[in-house]
Amino acid sequence: MICNKNWSNVLVKKIIITGANGIIGSELCKRFIDNGYYVIGIDRIEPQQEDDEQFEYVKLDIADQDKVEQFFSDLCFDYLIHCAALVHKNSPDLSFNNFMKINYEGTKNIFDSVIKSKNKYGLKRAIFFSTIEVYGGEERDEIISEDDECNPISFYGQSKLAAERYLLNLCKDYKLPIIILRLSPVYSKSFLRNVKRRVLVGKEMFFYRVGDGEQKISLCSRDNVIDVVEASIEGKVPFGEVFNIADDKVYSFNDLLNYFRELSGNRITIKIPKCMVCFGVKLLSLVFPERKERLLSIYYKLTKDNIYSIEKAKKYLGYDPEWNFENTILKDRKILEDDKKDI
Repeated sequence: MICNKNWSNVLVKKIIITGANGIIGSELCKRFIDNGYYVIGIDRIEPQQEDDEQFEYVKLDIADQDKVEQFFSDLCFDYLIHCAALVHKNSPDLSFNNFMKINYEGTKNIFDSVIKSKNKYGLKRAIFFSTIEVYGGEERDEIISEDDECNPISFYGQSKLAAERYLLNLCKDYKLPIIILRLSPVYSKSFLRNVKRRVLVGKEMFFYRVGDGEQKISLCSRDNVIDVVEASIEGKVPFGEVFNIADDKVYSFNDLLNYFRELSGNRITIKIPKCMVCFGVKLLSLVFPERKERLLSIYYKLTKDNIYSIEKAKKYLGYDPEWNFENTILKDRKILEDDKKDI
């Protein structure tokens, strides 16, 4: 399946990246190609990037155990970054079974295949992308750290936690060099969905604010994710550990509203009392009981503080997040505005 001659070059570092067409995976492919790695990108849809001397694309459904095992059976590589996942809006089937099929069983298929392959002892580092949704949504008085109890509400969080636990057991049983990154909601210049849905409503015609808008949230610039992966892939880091990843800056919902006013101009702001959100969630849960978990997850995201400590990542991964919403999203806009003033 892997036919590029550079793959057999023992001097070239080889890395496999799943979810290669995704918001993070696509940028990781570019970063590691630029760094001189030979990259195999895996995804289940058609490629967005053409093969070249340093990149090869493989169309593969990670939920297909036989095909995954066949792919890994004779493949020698140094690093593995597992980004592929089912998230909340990229499938018509958002059932619990489908989340488990892709996020848990797909992960299990990959790492079971690595263990069975001849490359079992050649793997130098594997990174698995998880989510802060594994913690659940109940109200907590303090910033959430990796030592806090996990009680996920969403199917996404439940499936990711199941995959985490499986991988941590593999670390113990087979000494696989795996680290797990729990990402806060990720944004980039081309992907603002995770932020927009917290401040925009009505086909993005109106702003909305729940309560006084001072609820705090951790977000994560995609650039920070790329940087921490790059630093972790060959750095001296502890295996079998879990790390929260977020921006250094913590944002209030009012901060987000101000950012979008700067990006797109002022609009009518609909003010929604927290009690109304609570009532709406209870009512919709009665009408759509199959969506109760998802609705509860949304309620906690909109009405409670969701702040995650990144001190462990700073200590053990050398994580030093330099990116935030201002220099990720607003910087280019400000440069353009300054250029116009000079004309």
